[in-house]
Amino acid sequence: MNPWTYDISPDRRQALIIDDEGYTVAEIAGHTDMTETVGLMTAAPDMLAALQRVREVLLWNLGDDARIDAAFDAVNAAIFKATYTMEHKQ
Repeated sequence: MNPWTYDISPDRRQALIIDDEGYTVAEIAGHTDMTETVGLMTAAPDMLAALQRVREVLLWNLGDDARIDAAFDAVNAAIFKATYTMEHKQ
């Protein structure tokens, strides 16, 4: 997966999040310095991919330990939240 990137305006009050195909994913405005915000947003695809890999590992160990089961539930909920679309409602 190619990483998302960002472009912060010279006054650092606006930024664009750009996907790996060059499309604008989000526009952020109004922050005095948005370095942390854009860093988190551009890491989102990588974090989702990591969570999906972790979910696969945890799945093989379900039932062995309540902590593993709880971690699986938390990872699964985060993945669902990140990938939920209106299509799921229909």
